[in-house]
Amino acid sequence: MIRLMYDYQIMLMQHYGGISRYFYEVVTRMPKEEVDMRIPVIHNLNYYFADYFHKPVRLINNKKWYRRIVRFNRWYDKKLTEKGGKDIIFHPTYYNPYFLEGFQGKLVVTVHDMIHENYLEYFEGNATIAHKKLLMERADKIIAVSHTTKKDIIKIYPQIDQNKIVVIHHGCDSRKQEIQSAELEQKYACFPRFILFVGIRVKYKNFMKFAPAAANILSKNHDMGLVCVGGGELLPEEEAVFREKNCRDKVMQVAASDEELTWLYQHASCFVFPSMAEGFGIPILEAWKNECPVVAADTECFREVGGDAVLFFDPDDAEMIEEKICEAFTEDTRRKLLDLGRERSAEFSWDKCANQHLEVYRQLGAT
Repeated sequence: MIRLMYDYQIMLMQHYGGISRYFYEVVTRMPKEEVDMRIPVIHNLNYYFADYFHKPVRLINNKKWYRRIVRFNRWYDKKLTEKGGKDIIFHPTYYNPYFLEGFQGKLVVTVHDMIHENYLEYFEGNATIAHKKLLMERADKIIAVSHTTKKDIIKIYPQIDQNKIVVIHHGCDSRKQEIQSAELEQKYACFPRFILFVGIRVKYKNFMKFAPAAANILSKNHDMGLVCVGGGELLPEEEAVFREKNCRDKVMQVAASDEELTWLYQHASCFVFPSMAEGFGIPILEAWKNECPVVAADTECFREVGGDAVLFFDPDDAEMIEEKICEAFTEDTRRKLLDLGRERSAEFSWDKCANQHLEVYRQLGAT
């Protein structure tokens, strides 16, 4: 029997999000007959794991109470890892190394990307870089979510043994969930057609190169809108791009639930992913699942995931971004992208992802 433990970190960091979604999909697929698994979480703030723990999410608005819960969870998880001795396989859900002192078990670390390390100017003073490095050096196995991420690890930290790095791609639920909602139809009735942007809009996400292209398209197409999911309200400099083209009223920023995001994918003219750097790019798989054409930056990571099922553009060329988005609107290109996306998405499944994790745990459990 494999003795496996995950920790509390991501359950207190994310209500929704790619990392918590990844751990939820892997955790819920571990075979109980082979894996003795523990997730000692005192208080869960993550909506994916609410079903797993059979408890509704209770949000904490008091920062003092939040810090107390984090400290207590950290203390509790550390005690359990120490109690597990050399027999435990520990897979922390983020990079805080609170447990390392006195830890004797086998350590698995998932590296989701190397964005902090590649864009140091945006993350000055961020502890994640040092924490991640410490865990990677101590880890018995490192799971990289893409070959691109593995290459970045080796390039930035050549002292880390590359033989302990295993590439395991994320997955996607292949079952399309049809969302019928009169409320959502009414909410977005002002946009007969719309471009979809998902996520935060910090610099490396390249929104400010995408925005002029989108503004040009909106100004030329009276029935076209732009929906930005997540990332908070538009900043003044972002709004200015659309005001210049007299189309600010055609841009909507929303904080969408999973259900609403699924609806948006299913009704969008295309999903645009202009980011300069990602570790994997789960939204590409989500778009494919919901039969939404994908237009994305021509980066190594997106090429690895997207193959020929994505329409690529130079992320520094606003004119090309506009050109490729408009190309995705044409019926022939749209049909081609949807067919290729359906075919390509079959290569990525959460079952496959979880089985590859299980194999990593088996290898460590046998040593």
